[in-house]
Amino acid sequence: MAEARKPVLVLDLNETLVWKKNASTIVNRPGLEAFLSRMAMAYCVVIFSVSDSRHLDQSVAGFGASAKLITDVYGIEDCTRTRAGFIKDVRKVKVRHELKRLVWVDNERFHFRLCPHNGIEIKPFRGEADDKELERLTPLLLKLSKVEDVTQFLWNGQPKVSEAQEHFAGKNPCKPNAKNKKWLSGQSSASGLD
Repeated sequence: MAEARKPVLVLDLNETLVWKKNASTIVNRPGLEAFLSRMAMAYCVVIFSVSDSRHLDQSVAGFGASAKLITDVYGIEDCTRTRAGFIKDVRKVKVRHELKRLVWVDNERFHFRLCPHNGIEIKPFRGEADDKELERLTPLLLKLSKVEDVTQFLWNGQPKVSEAQEHFAGKNPCKPNAKNKKWLSGQSSASGLD
């Protein structure tokens, strides 16, 4: 797939791809290198974190050979400051894209506030050796890389990986429309996303 035509995959760093165990130890999420290799075939892969450039450089260097698959890296200086803290504004991503062709994976829903129809929330990674979230997320992301408008599948905020996978597998009959937004189990209108 030509780079200019690829959709963009924005990946959070901390607790999504890596876990900072202590000041000198960063643990990669299990399956990270294979995940990045597969994603780079389908997407322009971008890292967006609230970390400073030193931590970003150290973490990406720890990706091994997969580090060269990263198209761009954004840090705290690229975030938007709010009263509640820093928010990652993926509209600032310089890779040529339209939001309808951008998928964003993060472990914190808070960051999706500016682009709520592009995100997939992933379970936080805190060093578990048996973690399988990247492997579980891969089929969904590969399917999303082939659609013209990801916001049709990532509507009403950011679905958790399992709900979106159920939708693609045909196990969830609800369709994305203004009348039926309850396909996310456990999501209430109190979230402010309805």
